[in-house]
Amino acid sequence: MKFMSGPEQAAETMLFKPRNGYLTGDTGFINALNDIRPHQAALMAAVQPALSDMSDGLAPVEIEKTRAVAGLAGLRAINGVNIPSVVTAVQHTVKTAC
Repeated sequence: MKFMSGPEQAAETMLFKPRNGYLTGDTGFINALNDIRPHQAALMAAVQPALSDMSDGLAPVEIEKTRAVAGLAGLRAINGVNIPSVVTAVQHTVKTAC
């Protein structure tokens, strides 16, 4: 349908006046859904391990392990976070909001 001159011609070709070399509306729609299905499955298969890893990292046991390393300093060492600047920014935000 992308080769039609406009939406009216595309709708007419799809629904009312089939042309040689173009699928009818229902067949084209079914083919499009069939093309999308494997892409959707591949996307879900790719996202699942990342979500699982993230979920595992949020488990209370894992958080406790991180805290056991050295409290906030351990978080800073592991994540590269500058805790004092984060605390200062939060304090500033709270003060200006009140």
